[in-house]
Amino acid sequence: MSDSNKSSKSSRRSPVLIALFAVLLIGVTIGIVKLIQAAPNSGQGGPGAGGKSDGPPPAAVFVESVKLEAAQNQSLATGTLRATSRADVAAREPEAVVEVLADEGDTVKAGDVLVKLNGDKLNATQVETEAQLRTAKKLVNQRNAELERAKIDLEMKEGLLNDRAISKSEFLDAQSLATVANAQAEAATEMVSEAASRLELLKIRQKDLEIKAPFAGLIAGRHVEPGEWVAAGAPVMTLVTIDPVEAWMQVPERFLRDVNEQPMEIRVKLSSAGEVHAPTAVKIVPDVDRRSQLFTVVATLANPKGQLAPGQSITGSVPVGKKEDHFHFPVDALQRSRLGDFIFVVAPGESGEAMPTGKKVPVQVHFERDGRVFVKAEGTDLKAGDRVVVEGNDRLQPGQPLLIREEGEGAPQVKP
Repeated sequence: MSDSNKSSKSSRRSPVLIALFAVLLIGVTIGIVKLIQAAPNSGQGGPGAGGKSDGPPPAAVFVESVKLEAAQNQSLATGTLRATSRADVAAREPEAVVEVLADEGDTVKAGDVLVKLNGDKLNATQVETEAQLRTAKKLVNQRNAELERAKIDLEMKEGLLNDRAISKSEFLDAQSLATVANAQAEAATEMVSEAASRLELLKIRQKDLEIKAPFAGLIAGRHVEPGEWVAAGAPVMTLVTIDPVEAWMQVPERFLRDVNEQPMEIRVKLSSAGEVHAPTAVKIVPDVDRRSQLFTVVATLANPKGQLAPGQSITGSVPVGKKEDHFHFPVDALQRSRLGDFIFVVAPGESGEAMPTGKKVPVQVHFERDGRVFVKAEGTDLKAGDRVVVEGNDRLQPGQPLLIREEGEGAPQVKP
């Protein structure tokens, strides 16, 4: 009887113990959950660090300062670099090539010899012409002596005719001989001039056997080899200037007035290297194409080191409007919505020890350039030196505490 009582008592205690254990387990679970929820605030010094214990958790962000600068909008125009001068240097004499003194890629000065042609035939012709010139000069002396003799005979026979010592026929014969002698002397003088001119031409042709660079530049092409025959007018070298070079750009006609007012504000950027160059001179061709509505702008660029080459693609920055004060910041800071564009600016906390917060500031973008947004300084709440959030702003809420993280740092730092 006693054993059955003990078993009934133990069976009645088991549900009570199970219930107590379940209540204890639920209480422990609730406590753990509360500790987990309170963990973010406790890591920064409790609710006092964020200002309110029930607000959104701090957001880790990157910031950058707003800068003030006098700037203007720019329009982009594409184009290419061209040589200021480009020439196919041609032979002036039909001759065989004896020597080639320049090759592709060589830099030459004006007057440098590029190619030498064979001059044997011209040398022989020159020797012959020099001999003809000497003969002509001797013939002139002979004809002058004959003319002088004829004049003396004419004067003598004129006196004899007056004395009736000779007939008039003899006088006329002497007069005719004098006229012929004078003509022969003049012809001999002309022969000397002719021979001298032929000799001068031969000397010029001999100089042309050395084909020289008409201007300083770079050899872009070589078209002959030693032993080849070249005709007069055939190109032997292609020569281009390397300093300066010209940037030819096609600009929309609506910017014609802006370019005319500020031509030296144009900048030229290499599409490959990204280098920006300021022109030394700008020429505007105000001839607008009827189909494309584009006009041509030619900017001269200094190229003392030869780093710019004809044919390279370029992008020109054409000034639009006047320079005005603008605030500018990275384009990553800009957020867009149906209500307009805005950015988040770092605002100080409500108390000295409170974390900084994100302040939503609406902006009106004037233009964008080189990864930065430009906002007119007039009529905006921005100030130079304001810190804007450039990363971590996608889900940022107005008034949310900020953990400002600097570039290169592994852990966020709190900055007032």
